[in-house]
Amino acid sequence: MDGQAGTCNLSLIDVYVENINFIRNEKYNSNDKDLNFSLHPIVQVSKDEKKCKSIFDAEITDNKDESLNIKIRIIGVFGLLNFSSLNKDVRESLVIKNTLAILFPYLRSFITTLTAQSGIKPIILPPINISALIDSDRYSKKMGDKKDKA
Repeated sequence: MDGQAGTCNLSLIDVYVENINFIRNEKYNSNDKDLNFSLHPIVQVSKDEKKCKSIFDAEITDNKDESLNIKIRIIGVFGLLNFSSLNKDVRESLVIKNTLAILFPYLRSFITTLTAQSGIKPIILPPINISALIDSDRYSKKMGDKKDKA
């Protein structure tokens, strides 16, 4: 840039946990390292293209005996500025990759705090390259597939 400050087209409005399901029975042993973590991202742009809602559905299960099962849905609501004036590639990167990258640390922190306060060894998720996750075959949701009121 030529010394001028750029305009940020994305702003975080709210982050909240919509749903939690935490099941642990007496068989769970926090020394077992056989946990499975699945992550399902969803992005919805409002019809007026001024807001978007980014959602992570996460699940952690004990593969050995299903003695631990944690399901969490965390949502981030973002404001979009001049969204319709951006080209398609920038729009998809801005909305899909950036909003999910901003939201993921909130999910990581929440899971660590939840498990630490639940009488088990805290579960600390590793950092994830959100851009690589979105580019992989494991993520098939496209930005335009669903437009809801964000």
